[in-house]
Amino acid sequence: MSTVEKRGFDLVWDYLPHISGYQLRITGMAGYAAIVGGFMAIYPVFAQYKPPYRCETYFDIDPKFSSLTWDQVNNLTGSSATDCNNWSSNEKGCYYCKFEETTVDSCWLKFNDSFDNLKNCLGQEAQKEGEWTSCVDKYEFDRSIRNVTNLVFDKDEPWQSAVTQFKLICGMEWFDSLSTAMGLFGLMLGAFVAGLYTDKFGRKNAILVWNFITMALLVIHAFMKRPDKYGFLILRVLGNGAQHVSWLAQMTYSMEVLGPTRRSISGAMTHVYFSIGYMATSGVAYFLPDWRGFTLCYAGICALAVFTIPFYPESPSFLYSQKKTQQAREILEGMADSTKSEIPASILDKIEDDMNKQGEVDESVETKVQTYTMLDLFKYKSTALISLNIGLAFTANTLVYYGLSFNVDSLSGSVYVNNVVNGFVELLAYIVVMGTLDKFGRRMVCGGLMIFGGVVCLGCMGLEAAADSADDKTTLLEAQRWLAFVGKFAISGSFCAVYVFAAEVYPTVLRSTGIGFGSMFGRIGGFLSPFIIQIPATWIIYLIFGVFGIVSGAIVFFLPETNGKPTLQTLEEALEFYKNPSGEKKYEVSKSSSIRSASVQPEKIDEDATLADF
Repeated sequence: MSTVEKRGFDLVWDYLPHISGYQLRITGMAGYAAIVGGFMAIYPVFAQYKPPYRCETYFDIDPKFSSLTWDQVNNLTGSSATDCNNWSSNEKGCYYCKFEETTVDSCWLKFNDSFDNLKNCLGQEAQKEGEWTSCVDKYEFDRSIRNVTNLVFDKDEPWQSAVTQFKLICGMEWFDSLSTAMGLFGLMLGAFVAGLYTDKFGRKNAILVWNFITMALLVIHAFMKRPDKYGFLILRVLGNGAQHVSWLAQMTYSMEVLGPTRRSISGAMTHVYFSIGYMATSGVAYFLPDWRGFTLCYAGICALAVFTIPFYPESPSFLYSQKKTQQAREILEGMADSTKSEIPASILDKIEDDMNKQGEVDESVETKVQTYTMLDLFKYKSTALISLNIGLAFTANTLVYYGLSFNVDSLSGSVYVNNVVNGFVELLAYIVVMGTLDKFGRRMVCGGLMIFGGVVCLGCMGLEAAADSADDKTTLLEAQRWLAFVGKFAISGSFCAVYVFAAEVYPTVLRSTGIGFGSMFGRIGGFLSPFIIQIPATWIIYLIFGVFGIVSGAIVFFLPETNGKPTLQTLEEALEFYKNPSGEKKYEVSKSSSIRSASVQPEKIDEDATLADF
């Protein structure tokens, strides 16, 4: 194997531990933004929850019928009123069987002590005078999932989701899907901004500024004086976009303050924090089912993230790339003190000298720092092919991930429990990824999980198709439900791995831009997912997910393996690595499990550092 001596910023990892309790703490504080990211991702599941609904009828208006339950009224006038003239099974809760009030009163007077007799009486009248009629924008929603009143806004009134408040049913379902899709479009805008902002103003600055913007937008969202569906949609776009800038910035930050052999832990831990926010969303929504109170609560949680940010340093790698060598040097010295390490002054001088030669830093001469954009990703054939591959991987992961996440309310059982299960299988996936990325490599874990997830989705398709023609659907649909959780496990793991992969395959000067491009490109899949899950034939949904997972997973294997490779700093280093990835400097694991680089001294690892240190 050829050997290449380390140079530039990579030299510090011969003296700093690749992982330590201090590094886990500062990445953990940055990772708090990912908890908010978990909320923003799953927000539509609860804020746009669609409870069972039916038309408002005379039974709902006259208090003498208050002893009847929501289901009983639906049984008398809704989809079960099959004796009604012109009855149709395809109109869900948007039509009802309309009776003359005198007819209803007559049947009630005779049979108010027996629901079956009352139903028979109205059934007979339905054949004579019942008219299958449109709701005309008056609906009754079954809020039995949480029998509480609104606890924050409009107290003592029924809680509202965006669907119930804006009547996004009976021909308006498209706006519900559009609201979800536009929220994911906001992530695309955020990804575009993140690449430009984070590489220009810094990782820490981006986390702080965009967390504050997210908090402000959530407060405005919750306190809209007259909530309307268009304001809801616009603020969803802006809020998601702002938070995603912070998410991508903290992802990049976390990758840059751990050594090359431990970057996978940082990437996976970011997603662990995300899954914590994901699961916690069920608890918040359970106690605050109204979408406005739910939103305001997370504005407060976002505010807590702002207070953690001043207590960790900027990425020294970024500072070197921006010619701020004195600041970078001070931060490295502080990191050395915090990890009980020592970086010789001669090494810091050599880092600056190397990066001057690379054209990265020259504080003695007034030179203009080159700013890279997404167009630079396509200047060279190798970077263009890698960027397209990364973009496709993000698209497939986003499509399947959000499709399975948003589809949780269609599964049997409690939506709160199902969402926690979905978040828990994500957590398991991230733990598995942490334990396998370094052992099996980025390509095997990322591509393998995508292919496995695609195969599982095809299995769900088969069970769904079998259930359509089976007499007893319960067992098949329950099996399909749990298989969908397995698919969520696989796609969550691959989604985590692709972020790590993307962060490593680009050099420092293009890292945020590259991740931002992949994330932005991937939002195409996220934008489509809310519409895909509305397809009536469910087996087609799983077919689409399965094909995307398998095909894009196979293409991932064409990316260069980055496992154990030193951090790429310049575009020139990256181009050379893409030409000959196996010939670049590489970390090897000896029989004693110490990790070393060719031609340099062994890396330092804080033997006392564990995840518990965080």
